[in-house]
Amino acid sequence: MTEYVDRSKDKEVKYRGEKWYRSFWDYVIPDEPENDLEYSGIEKEGISENMKTYLKQRFKTTRKYCKKRVKQSMYNFYLFQLITIIVSALIPIINLIGVNDKIDNDIVIRVVSSLFGSLILIVTAILQIFKLYEKSILFMSTVDSLEYEYYCYV
Repeated sequence: MTEYVDRSKDKEVKYRGEKWYRSFWDYVIPDEPENDLEYSGIEKEGISENMKTYLKQRFKTTRKYCKKRVKQSMYNFYLFQLITIIVSALIPIINLIGVNDKIDNDIVIRVVSSLFGSLILIVTAILQIFKLYEKSILFMSTVDSLEYEYYCYV
């Protein structure tokens, strides 16, 4: 009788390291430098090898991922809010330009003003759908609770 060898576990461990792709956010928000002694459990004496492995492979990577997602969410939130504010401020200015009695100029101003209004609507809808601010709060609370659990363990 032959033994069954689960090779999927070996592959999973092999690919846990570096990602095989890089997204836009990997270039905009680089990873924080890792300190090997930080969150390694050296403060507690007699820590098991399983716990050291857990802290290195799960705890640190989850914490790093959540911290990066906080930055991403807040960056997107501020960007979309800034777009909304700027476009909202431009609409009255564009409408003031159309004081002249030219018919062609009036139509262009109406179209541009309408486009800016629809852009505000789209950006606001994106903010409501993706809930970027709420995501950043959730990820930050995850980071805080992870760090709290670590300090309780130590």
